[in-house]
Amino acid sequence: MCVLVVVALLAGDYLLRQLDPRLYPLSMTGLRGFAKYLAGDYGAAARLYRVDLAERLSPQAPPWLTAFISGDLKTAERLVRQDVEKAPRNPEILITLAEIALAAGRLPEALELSNRALALRHDDYDALLIVAAAHARRGDAGGAIEALNRALRYNRVERRVTVFLATLELTGDLDDDPKTSPCLLATLHRYLRIYDSTQARPAERYARAAIATGDHVDQAYVTLGVIFEKTGRHRYALESFRGGIAANPRNVHALRGAARQHAKRGEIAEEYRLTRQAVEAAPRDAFVVNGYHGLLTGKLGDYPAALALDRATVAANPTDSEAWWRMGTVHTYLGDHAAALTAHRRAASLAPENPEYRDAAANTLVALERLDEAEAIYQESIKLQPARFTPHTGLGTIHSKRERWKDARREYETAFALGEGNVEMLVNLCQVYQALSENQRAFNCLSAVLTRDPDNVRAGVLLEHAGAALAMKK
Repeated sequence: MCVLVVVALLAGDYLLRQLDPRLYPLSMTGLRGFAKYLAGDYGAAARLYRVDLAERLSPQAPPWLTAFISGDLKTAERLVRQDVEKAPRNPEILITLAEIALAAGRLPEALELSNRALALRHDDYDALLIVAAAHARRGDAGGAIEALNRALRYNRVERRVTVFLATLELTGDLDDDPKTSPCLLATLHRYLRIYDSTQARPAERYARAAIATGDHVDQAYVTLGVIFEKTGRHRYALESFRGGIAANPRNVHALRGAARQHAKRGEIAEEYRLTRQAVEAAPRDAFVVNGYHGLLTGKLGDYPAALALDRATVAANPTDSEAWWRMGTVHTYLGDHAAALTAHRRAASLAPENPEYRDAAANTLVALERLDEAEAIYQESIKLQPARFTPHTGLGTIHSKRERWKDARREYETAFALGEGNVEMLVNLCQVYQALSENQRAFNCLSAVLTRDPDNVRAGVLLEHAGAALAMKK
């Protein structure tokens, strides 16, 4: 009896602390899938989880999804292709078609569709996982490992549970094949570790096997380094990333991993050297360039170097919207708002679907006191995506400049409700309360700000005024 209690407690701890809810058994079919997962039969587990998902799917789910999960791929594809004719450049539709092609075993088509989606939405996580699965099932371990590593460097996961299940099934199928690249298996288990911390052990085991057998040694060291990093063994993580660099001095993932470890130690010179080497190894990789750019502006304050980097990037690729946006940001730091506006407008024209670029242009217009133009852009942003707080913050600033205090209060409070937690925005809201003679609200607001940021000089001065106004009323 005591043994059963201990087992139950351990199982409960595993479910609550180490396992992501998407792997929880929610039905008898799900329980069977979970049992297969615990036994290491990931392919069978994925197939049972898919049946469980089909059984629990909402009647309001898109018809193509119902058909796809139930295995009726022809119907699913027919329904999706009706949508692609209306929106041929919609990446979500392309990813759906790629999923269907992967499930049907049409691997070249799955790759082609995923790459089209990636051209429209850079480094889309779901598309990268489909690319990895297609390469893996074609026997291209190197292509699969690289696609997985590109996805895994982001602090996010896939959006589609169907893509997760396809990757889980792939892991199980490859685990059962003795000819599978151990480095590929290490990388797949590293991915599964996101959802189940115990997957760190097979990831480490396969990575060591890959190093011992000479299989994609640099990438195996990367997986080993990340596992050590995620489990708090930072000295071993740095040694592993160095091993990856020794095996391949141009391995961007190893270079960036080593740079992160030096950053944790406060060794900024080494962090800079390795981050710069990563950019030299992958000058067209926006993710890598962004990291270097952030180091230059955020830690080193070397805005001229950041501006030179951006100019070189847009010279090599004038359609790189993100590079134009970065350039506008650096011009803002340097106080050249006219140049910033030109760059932000260029970014917005190249990627009209990205609201951040449009808002950056509006913010620059506010700095230039061209408030009518900025207000029009913010209003357009709200119509397109009402749940974003940035345009409401911008409108609050415009109304404050015009001393429309009630309008400013409405916009700042809306921004706060939508998730805006920026300290300076909160100070602005507190100041609006003061302008409206809502002194108690101002006092409470400023007190909350100073609790969060005790050294905020503006909040401290305003709090004195709010306190004095309250004292006069007593």
